[in-house]
Amino acid sequence: MIINNIEYPETDRICIIPLTYEELWAYLKTDFSLETMLGVVHYPRHTPDFFREIIESSVIPVIKNSGNEYRCYNTIWVIIDKEKHVMVGDICFKGLPNAKGEIEIGYGIYPDFESQGYMSEGVRLLVKWASTQPGVDAVVAETDNDNLASHRVLEKNKFRIFKSVDSMLWWRIDVRKPRKIL
Repeated sequence: MIINNIEYPETDRICIIPLTYEELWAYLKTDFSLETMLGVVHYPRHTPDFFREIIESSVIPVIKNSGNEYRCYNTIWVIIDKEKHVMVGDICFKGLPNAKGEIEIGYGIYPDFESQGYMSEGVRLLVKWASTQPGVDAVVAETDNDNLASHRVLEKNKFRIFKSVDSMLWWRIDVRKPRKIL
């Protein structure tokens, strides 16, 4: 899908769009300014307080200071249903790849769009995008032991559990052969 002359990852049903600095501020508002900016349906969504705090204290300052060079690694990507023209969820990386070439993802689906396969498609697109980026060898994710919906999303995308700590599971998919670390 092409928006403002930029091509974004897509399937037949969805596209994912990394938000700019200005769009992140609009994302935090409840006045549909982001939806207007993106040209999508004004659909009510709620940003939990903990997520709002992360965006304000961590995401926005990094995007402001790093510009577009690393924006895709440090911002929120919105998932848009192309036919309905509505945002259905969010997905993100939690920073740049580490020294082992691992990059962590996080994601959330809006309640009205749960159990419809959107997140599985969104994760697939983000993993595919990550696999084309220099320095990314694997994508990892952390879930609660009891978050079965998230487990299904990761299993559908061929992630495998590689670590369990307390009530958390760590998942991984290799997108390239591991690099030798000297």
